[in-house]
Amino acid sequence: MQTFAYNEKGPRRYNEDEYCLVFMEDGSCVAAVADGMGGHAGGDVAASIAIQTVQDEFAAGTSVSEIPRIAHETVLKIARKVRGLDGMGSTLTVVSIVDNMLHGAHVGDSHAYVVRNGEVMLVSEDHSVSGLLLAKGAITEEHSKCHFLKNQVVFACGMICDEFYTDTFDLVLEDGDKILLTTDGLHDNLLMSDIAGIMDDRGISFHAQCKKLIALSRFRGLKDNATLVAINYIAAANRSIEEYVFDGNVSICMNCGCDDSNPCQASPDISSDSFTCHWVNLCQERQIGLCSFCVAQGANWDDDANWDLIG
Repeated sequence: MQTFAYNEKGPRRYNEDEYCLVFMEDGSCVAAVADGMGGHAGGDVAASIAIQTVQDEFAAGTSVSEIPRIAHETVLKIARKVRGLDGMGSTLTVVSIVDNMLHGAHVGDSHAYVVRNGEVMLVSEDHSVSGLLLAKGAITEEHSKCHFLKNQVVFACGMICDEFYTDTFDLVLEDGDKILLTTDGLHDNLLMSDIAGIMDDRGISFHAQCKKLIALSRFRGLKDNATLVAINYIAAANRSIEEYVFDGNVSICMNCGCDDSNPCQASPDISSDSFTCHWVNLCQERQIGLCSFCVAQGANWDDDANWDLIG
């Protein structure tokens, strides 16, 4: 089992995203992302409450399907008690893996994807106005990314409503399935085809695939806090766990996914005994570039249509 976790503040003044990825002694795991709303400090408080609720309730044996409701009630309770937190809320997307089963529950516009054999499935509902319009076929995926109500969430933890709604899903996992949890700061810049293409790139590692998703989203211009939690499911008894937390402050190669801390160590031609890459093209403002190894292999800024801007 390989895991990947990343969070960065982006251009926002405050970071209102939170996440968790926890493995239990019995081999099960729980992962979640939360995107707070209501401004500082309300948004980050709500997201923190949601993630803490996930960890506490899963450890206590609570069904994943019930966790968003408990988080919702906890956020409401604290918002009513503490001055200045009235109106705070948070999205919450939580999944658990128990044996070969993926169990999930979700509220808001964060996303849960499963990538299998080069195909990507959005297994959570998008509880935003644009997400609902997309689900009905009223708009295209490209249009949903720039719709003027794309950030208008209709369900969230802490949102006052007549009846709280939780979207749940269950899936039998297969060897090699990749589970991705994202906040809108990341996936607003990515199409389903982008995710499918990058996560099916057999020429790079799982961690490099995750970093390429981040690089592409950065290329298109981050507008919000961005979070990604990813799991590469390996169906094997007594499987080991390889955890990776990515530092959002380092630059990433758009082509191979190497970064400041983990440069390529490969030979660009047979005449070289060893080779450590360096940046040839680097956009420091967006923390993306092309490393010398990829340039030596013929990569350039115009060789991939996936690098085009959306819309």
